[in-house]
Amino acid sequence: MRGSTAARSDRGCSMEDSLEWIAKEQGQWSATAGAMKRTYERTRWLTFGTSIAGALLAALASQATSDDWRAWLAIVGAVVLAFGGLLTARFLGPDRASRWARARVASEALKRAAFEFSVQASPFDDHVSRKAKLQERVGAIEKEVDDLLSEVVAATPGSTPRTPWSPDDYVSGRVEKSADWYERAASESQRAARSLRRVELAMAVVTTVLTATIGAVSKEWLVAHLAGFDWAALVAVLTTISGTVLAHIEASRYDYLVSSYRAAARQLRLFTLSKPQQVAAPSSDWSDFVASCEGVIASETGSWVARFGRAAQ
Repeated sequence: MRGSTAARSDRGCSMEDSLEWIAKEQGQWSATAGAMKRTYERTRWLTFGTSIAGALLAALASQATSDDWRAWLAIVGAVVLAFGGLLTARFLGPDRASRWARARVASEALKRAAFEFSVQASPFDDHVSRKAKLQERVGAIEKEVDDLLSEVVAATPGSTPRTPWSPDDYVSGRVEKSADWYERAASESQRAARSLRRVELAMAVVTTVLTATIGAVSKEWLVAHLAGFDWAALVAVLTTISGTVLAHIEASRYDYLVSSYRAAARQLRLFTLSKPQQVAAPSSDWSDFVASCEGVIASETGSWVARFGRAAQ
């Protein structure tokens, strides 16, 4: 349990009760945003797969020597592509992305309020009015997502403090932990982008070789000497798949997330070095420090939501 015993006894149980309450609210919205994100991302990967599968099936249908096989491959390819279109329309619309983003914003805003309240930073530095201000803040945050209440999922309390935290607790448990998370997330996004770019590069190399070969001899010569396959059709398919991979990378905003996360981590690391020495909480210096750290986290969340919204549209 964080925070000194003296600090807890001085503030009484009402502060801990308030922290328990906001932890439950934040946990619900965090779980709701997580569920929406998983559905969205799984659907996006599924549509990514159906786009590639549909292109391959169409190419195979064009090369089939049997009329029956040609018909079946064409039918399956059309169904796969239609299924991908259905998923896009139902689960990947801008409204879906917006709802997920709004749930995440509510979760992060509740988390910020909980941390500011637990460390007695402004506007919760007055022990007389801080509980009322917390209730007002939480009410305003949740009012913005009232239309999402039908999608709220039951969850355990979130990762916010349950007891008053000291300044050192806040630096280690909020600032440094957030910086660590940003760095891990940046590395994961970088690895995903590199893997997809390797796939796209490999297809681009194959496409270039086939195009050059077809230009050097002829499509007819390739058909006659290489198993009767129309290699020009394969070039078209690989070009389509390469475009699909690049579009997926762009929609995922991997490059932006890498730079954004690492910039936020760097700023938070710098703030830990500038933390006031022998700081007292509450105090104006402490409130300024907390506001700076929370501002970095809130700014990163806001910029990510704005950029993600444009990507979804």
